[in-house]
Amino acid sequence: MAGPGGAVPGKPVGTVCIAWGARGMEPQVRTGHFHGDRWSVQYAAGSVALGGLLGLLR
Repeated sequence: MAGPGGAVPGKPVGTVCIAWGARGMEPQVRTGHFHGDRWSVQYAAGSVALGGLLGLLR
């Protein structure tokens, strides 16, 4: 729900679900609530996704 519309009860604009997985490991899932315009939400979600991926690679 990067916005500007599309919010529903329980899922406000800025809600992003991200999941990571690797063979032999339990999947990791995170739901984030980011603020700002559409670009800001997408940028923040991308940063969290890349950070999680780097964590899996370590």
